[in-house]
Parts: sequence; C-alpha cells; structure tokens
Amino acid sequence: MADISNSTQTYSTDMFWTDIQNASEYMNVTANSLDPFGTTQLNLRSLIFLAVFFALIIIANIISLGAFLVEKRLCTYNNYFIINLTILDLLVGIGLVIDVKQWYIDRYPFSQNACKVLTGIFSGIVNASNINVVVICADRHQAVYDPINHYISRSKRKAIIISSLSWVIGLSFWIGYVTVWEFVVDHDNGLHCSQRFRLSPLTNMIQNNAMFYLPLAIIAVLYVRIFIKIRKTVGRRNNKKSTGLMDLNLSTAKDNEMTSVSVSSTSHTGSFSDILETGSRDDTMISSSSSRNETKIGNIGQGISYGNSLLNPISYAMSQPLFRATIIKMFSCKRPSQAN
Repeated sequence: MADISNSTQTYSTDMFWTDIQNASEYMNVTANSLDPFGTTQLNLRSLIFLAVFFALIIIANIISLGAFLVEKRLCTYNNYFIINLTILDLLVGIGLVIDVKQWYIDRYPFSQNACKVLTGIFSGIVNASNINVVVICADRHQAVYDPINHYISRSKRKAIIISSLSWVIGLSFWIGYVTVWEFVVDHDNGLHCSQRFRLSPLTNMIQNNAMFYLPLAIIAVLYVRIFIKIRKTVGRRNNKKSTGLMDLNLSTAKDNEMTSVSVSSTSHTGSFSDILETGSRDDTMISSSSSRNETKIGNIGQGISYGNSLLNPISYAMSQPLFRATIIKMFSCKRPSQAN
C-alpha cells in the first residue's frame, strides 16, 4: 500500500507541475496576443501604422482631386497628366486596404478567383502609374526638343488620350500576365495569394522588367536628355548676356515651354522615385520569411514603399501656388474663383 501511495503522489505532483507550465505558456501567449489570428501587440501597432499611412494616401489624393474639380483654372494641359496620376495613386491606396486585412489575419481574405482578378487589376494600376510618369517625361522631352510643334499641338483632348495609354498598356498586360494565365493553368494561389509568375526565374524577370527596369531606363534617358538640353540653352543665354548680345528672335513659345519643363521636371521628381520603390516592393513580395515576425517586418517595408503615392499630392501643393490656395479655400469654406 505504501508503494502505491508514493507512486500516486509522484504522478500527481508531475501532473501538477505540467499543468502549471502549460498555464504559464498560455498566459504568455494570451498576454501578447490580441486576437485569434495570433497578432501580437507589436504586430498590431505596425498594422495600425500602415492602416493610418494608407488612409493618408487615400485622403490626400481625394483632396487633390477635389481641388482640381472646384478650381477650373487647374485643369490645364500639364495638370491633366497630374490628375491622371492622382487617380492612379488613389486607386493604389484603396487597393492597399486588402493588404492590411491580409497581414492582419495572415491569409488572403477573399477566394482564389478574386485573388487572380484583383491582383491583375492592382498590378496593372501600379504599372500604369509608372507608365504615366514615362508619358510625362516623353511629353516634356518633346517640349524641349520640338517646342513650337508641341505648343501648337497640345490640347486637353490630346492630354486625355495620351494619359489613357498608361491605363490601356498597364491593365491589358497585367490582366493577361496574371489573371488570364492563372485561370488557364488553374493555378493554386494558396492561402496567401501567391502568383504563378513568381515560380519561374524567367517569368519573374519579365515582370520585374515590365514593372521596373524598362520604365526606369526610359525615364533616365529622357531626363538626362532634357537636363543636357536645358543646360545648353541656359549656358548660351548666359554667354549672350555677358557679351551684351540679346537674342530678340527667341520664340515666346519656346520660352514658355522651357519654363514649363523646369517646373514639371521638379514636380515629377517624386514620381521618378515611385518606380525605384516598385522594384524594392516586388523584391519584398518575392522573398519568403522564416518566421511570422520577419514576415511582418517585410510587410512594413513593403507598405512604406508606397509612400510616393502620398508624396505626389504634397509635391503638387508645394510646386503650384494656385493648387495650394485652392486647398486652403476648400478647408476654409471659401468659394474658389471661377475661370472666365
């Protein structure tokens, strides 16, 4: 009987300490976890930061569109390209809401079919934003090297048609490259909405070139040529002023175009950084993390890479006094002046 009692007591003691350890671990998990999906306080703070950050992107671009709508004098040829870029940035901010939800629950919130369709559309919008910067650079390049014809031919209708090209090219390529392809091969996107083209180095290289390297190369070449041309023109003017020779036959249209190019190049510097950030954004999506914390850190970096969508409307307000004054009047409940 004594042996049985000692054995029972030992067994009960082991069970007791095991229960204490399990309870301690449970309390630690419960203290750090705020939801059934395992989101810790640190991760939750990061998600709140990203949610606020993406909300600012949406609000800033809505304010920008509102300024263009209430002040007709802002609807100029050059600003039509900015309006198009603002719409694209607004859609990017709205699309990022899905990413916040995905990072919070650690899985894609919709079905795989929705993943295929929405990923194709969102990638097309992001690429259209980059292509729109290429379109702006090409228009500024023509204004520098062929100012007379550019001044004569420019119109709001032309700006709208040219701006629509970025939508057509971006959406047609990415819907075909992502959505159509994945439906044809019946790709399994899994819980995290992984894309088919990321499984092959060749197809992944194609998307990197289409999204990042090709637009970057075109923009770099065009801006270098614009910079060289403006520098030569300014140098010739300085030489003529120093020798007392004034070029009275200089075209007024060319002067206006050169000034417009300088202002436009400054206001679109932020858009150039958007393409740089797109590459790091794709690299972040490709890399797989070994732990949940590493995944959250990568998601934070990926989210911050969209910061140019917030910087664009801020740069518009800084570079255009009328745009800035219109926003101030909107918040002060003053009626903006109408064009004659």
